[in-house]
Amino acid sequence: MMNYKKAVFIKVVASIVILVLAYNFERALGVRAIYFTGLGLGYITLSILRNFTLKTESYIFSSFFVEIILIFLLEIISRYIINYPIHILYFITIVESAVFLRNKRFLYIGIEMSILSSTKFVNQIILSRSYSKIGESVFFILITILVVLIIYLLKYIQKEKEKTELIYEELKLAYDNLKEEGPTFEVEKEDRYKILNLTDREREICSLIAQGKNNKEIAKKLYLSEGTVKNHITNIFNKLELRDRTQLAVYSLKNNIS
Repeated sequence: MMNYKKAVFIKVVASIVILVLAYNFERALGVRAIYFTGLGLGYITLSILRNFTLKTESYIFSSFFVEIILIFLLEIISRYIINYPIHILYFITIVESAVFLRNKRFLYIGIEMSILSSTKFVNQIILSRSYSKIGESVFFILITILVVLIIYLLKYIQKEKEKTELIYEELKLAYDNLKEEGPTFEVEKEDRYKILNLTDREREICSLIAQGKNNKEIAKKLYLSEGTVKNHITNIFNKLELRDRTQLAVYSLKNNIS
């Protein structure tokens, strides 16, 4: 819990520093200074409230949605085409939203950020007659989209990894249960021929995969490199005509490969 509170504290402090830099860059006076200060305080307050009054994911999603709109309004009231310190706030928010939101809702926030954060750069492309400014604008638009896509893909990979680990745990439990019951297996003729083509080492790896072991664990147990284990698994896939580890684990359990 302390690490979580520390992360929130760092985020708030960083946001305050960025807003101060943006304010100095802007040199806002009068009504614009009041708007600027109010929106900045709203952004920080919303961050604190969200992190210390976490409720449902819908509430969290809405708070991020509003937070990006507040950043957009800060950019709108700027007298400059681009206020770069304000733009950094988009990236802070998108990284934080990746922690709290599931893939689908994170993608919605990412799309919102990509559209709103690109508005000023699109405006600069339209108004500017300088190729360097146009190139700079296109660069920042692409970077924004790329950041969202990279974070989304990392979240997707992590989710798939968690699913795979869960499947391995279930397979390991099934393996342990079958081992205790000591069942008899009837291997079909076609499968028997395929299994006979496996080397002793490949059979050993099949058995370990059926137990839910990953490549690193298999390599450690058999005193092999992970690269060698990967090569063995590829050969096993080809010989047994299988596509992935889950199929191999089920096949190994079904046919009692050891």
